Amino acid sequence: MHYCTTFKQVMIRGILPISTLLLSLSFTNCTTEYKKYEGDLNKQVASIIRKNGCLQCHSPEASLPFYGKFPIIGATVKSDMIDGTRYLDLDGLLDALEKGGPILETDMAKVENTALTGSMPPFKYYAMPMHWGTKLSSDEKKTIIAWAKETRKEYFASPTVAPEFANEPLQPLPDSLPVNPAKVQLGI
Repeated sequence: MHYCTTFKQVMIRGILPISTLLLSLSFTNCTTEYKKYEGDLNKQVASIIRKNGCLQCHSPEASLPFYGKFPIIGATVKSDMIDGTRYLDLDGLLDALEKGGPILETDMAKVENTALTGSMPPFKYYAMPMHWGTKLSSDEKKTIIAWAKETRKEYFASPTVAPEFANEPLQPLPDSLPVNPAKVQLGI
């Protein structure tokens, strides 16, 4: 009886914490794979999004994780995945980043805001051992912020804005909008 109690204590106090630590380290995102795309901010951001597990909640194609099938937390996990995809579906953004297509300004602003505020992933997600390491590192945040700044400057900055406000998410309206006579005739 004493041996069993001692064995249980060893398991609980010694091996279990060590195995939990090893499990967490195996899932920790220590990778700097995105740096292999140095010079291409679009591909760097795409790599960061893929490697940090963002698609697990921000893609309609995401598979339900094993713990999402448990009776008590399953409904919460499914709801979080639906809400995450509804807020920001990253599939289109990733496709545009990797192929060089146009991105939505709102998608860019949401990803940038995440890097600025550290609001993603939510605590209940990254606090679990299998998701440790999913938070953005400071270098990843800097990369995302630089990407947003360059993208905003290239595609979304108003030509009438003062240089010190060129990276602001809200831009002044242009002096005039281009008019397409064919669309005007159709009433569009």
